[in-house]
Parts: sequence; structure tokens; C-alpha cells
Amino acid sequence: MTFFPPRTGYRLAILVFLEVCAVCLPPVVLRYALPALSPFLFLCTVMATQAVGLSLSALLALPMLGFVIWRRRGFCRYFCPVGWLVELCAKARPSADSTYSRVPQFGQWAALLTLGGAIASLPLFLLLDPLALFTGAAGAAHIAFPAQVACATGLAAVLILSLVFPLLWCKRLCPLGATQDLLAELNAALARRASSNASETAKPDLKLARRAFLGLGGGMAVSALAVRAPRAADEHRLRPPGAVAETRFSAVCIRCGNCVRSCPSNIIQPGLRPPNWALLLVPELHFDANYCLETCNACGLGCPTGAITALPLDEKNNWRIGLAQIQQTGCLLTEEKECSACALVCPRKAIVEEFSRETYTTMVRVDAEQCNGCGACVAACPPRVIGVIPAALYGNARESGGEAQRLPDRAAGFDRAV
Repeated sequence: MTFFPPRTGYRLAILVFLEVCAVCLPPVVLRYALPALSPFLFLCTVMATQAVGLSLSALLALPMLGFVIWRRRGFCRYFCPVGWLVELCAKARPSADSTYSRVPQFGQWAALLTLGGAIASLPLFLLLDPLALFTGAAGAAHIAFPAQVACATGLAAVLILSLVFPLLWCKRLCPLGATQDLLAELNAALARRASSNASETAKPDLKLARRAFLGLGGGMAVSALAVRAPRAADEHRLRPPGAVAETRFSAVCIRCGNCVRSCPSNIIQPGLRPPNWALLLVPELHFDANYCLETCNACGLGCPTGAITALPLDEKNNWRIGLAQIQQTGCLLTEEKECSACALVCPRKAIVEEFSRETYTTMVRVDAEQCNGCGACVAACPPRVIGVIPAALYGNARESGGEAQRLPDRAAGFDRAV
């Protein structure tokens, strides 16, 4: 006699296996597995990044899309680890009412709003994807406290909700399950239209079309307004090279922790001091102990949603993370002490020493055309008077048409610990 029914024991074994994979597999592998396994995540990221082609993730995702269209909620039934955990929570309260017939289909509206927002480049509720919650919680094993607790909060909230209201998440709130329902309804409507005349199918087609129009249109409108809304300067942080525009980054990033795990310099950390909750756990660069290596582009290769573009090394090294800024007050050279640490470590030779015949002192200057904000000088500076100003403050950080965007020699504001 077993403690768990055979089906439950099998799912528990698969859950342990998936958790071990999420913790131990290289981030570059999870980049393809994560969006491919979730139809909702895959569709939203393809629309938001406008890139699919014949990539490995697409080759994995298309059969899954076909499967969930053929077998309604097939992903939930056979593949979703969060759904299995929700079912286990429901077994703790077998007598509880789980019909929820009066609860609106929040999941469908969240899915439509997110898909509509993705068309306008800003998916609104991408973080609610159950695989994003599951992988984010698994990635907490590689992050220091208190970020560990924050990364696991989303999945923990779903499980606590499922203990109080069994199966409410799966039936009414989950956007991934709702996406499968919408795909199945769309397939059924097309099948009816193909087998019957237009008058017999006008009513159900009209109902589905009205729902899709309101949801997709509303998502596109909210996304367009959010992208164009002005942002305060203090909302900008140093982002990994290849990161999409700041207005989109927090929405496209699912906080999976792949970039944090893959960085050999340990300079990518989840943000814990954001000016608003929308930026919580969004990856930031910290140059206190190391810098962005010119031999590494792992963060982009491991990003599953395109929030960080997978760049070749030459493009990654030409990406403008920001601009180094030196506070002359406190610099050892201005105090007539020997020091050339920043100039010696700069891989792009962007820091130059200049001798002033007027003051007979030597100063260091940053060449804005050469500096890409890698942070090598920040970690090397003995008195810690060098910081990097985010390129997002001055517009698009990526080179365009072969001509690097110019950053000003002097920038307002200074935050070495950004």
C-alpha cells in the first residue's frame, strides 16, 4: 500500500526532476526549454520581440501549440508543474467547493491583455505564467538572501491561494490555462465555420471575436500608453548588455534568474531597491567587485524571453551599457599621489591621463567615444570615485547603422553603486 496514489507519486517524481533541471541545467538550455514549454510565454515573447524564425525554441514550441489546440488544456494536464502542485494543495481540502461559477474568468482577460500588449511590444502580465513562477523560484537557489525569498514569493502565493481556495488558480486565474482555452475555442469556431454555413456560426464567432477585440485592443492601448509615458531618471539602472529599452525591460523580463546564474563576474544581481514594485527583481549591474568581461556574452545567451538580446561578442562589447564618470575630488592624481589603476585596467583604453600646464597636475579623463560602461575602472579605483551613468538616461544604448551613439562627456548624477 502506497501513501500516494500512483498518479500522484508519478507527478511528484516529475516535479522533483523538473526542479533539479531548473536548478542544475545551464541557463542557455533553459532559454529554449522555458518559452517552448509554455504556449502563453512563447506567443507573448515572439510578439514582443518580433523574432521567431526557425529557432530551436520555435521548433520545440510549435508541436506543443498543436498539441494544446488538439487536446484542450493538454499542457495543464500532462506538463504543468505548477498545476500539479495546485492539485496537491487541493487534496488537502477535498470537501471544499471548487466550482467558482460566479468568479469571472480573470485568466482569459489577463491572457488577452498580455497578448495585446505584446503586439505593442509590452506584455503586461507575463510574470503570471506558471513556468515563469516555477523557474524563478528554482533560480532562488543561486541567489543570496533576501533575494531568495522575493524570487520564491510568486509561486508561494499561488500555493497558499490554492490551499485556501482549491483549484481557483487553474480554473479562473492562470493565463497559461486560459490561453489554451482560447486556442481551443478558436479552433472549434473555425471548424464549425468550415462545416456549417455562416448563419449558424455567427453567434459563437461574434462572442469570441468581441472578447478578443476588447482584450487584445485594451492590451495594445495600455501597452502603447505605458511605453510612451515619461519615466523618472531614478528609475533607470545599469542593465546587462543587450537589454531592451528600459520602458519594456521590466515587462519582458520574467525574473527567471538565468542571467544572474550565467554571469561569471557576479555583477548581475536582482534589483531589491526599486523606485516602484514593477522593477522588483529586475536584473541590475553592480561593479563594486568586478566588471563586464569582454570575453563573455552569457547573459544574453541564457535569456528565454529576449529581454536581453543574445549578441555576438563583438556586438556585445560595442554595446553602450553607460558612461564612466570620474569625480575629480578625491581622485589620487588630483591629490598629487601616484595612481593609474583605472587607465591600466580599461580594456578599451577609454581613460586617458592629461597633464595641465596651468596647474601642473595630472588628471584622468573619460573618452566618451571609446567607453562602453563595462565597469572595469569602477572596481579598480582605490578611492572609489568612479561610477557608471546608465546609457538609458540618454536614449537607446545600442549602436545603430555602424555609428556608435555618442554619450556626453559629463552627465548629471553620480551613483557608483548602481
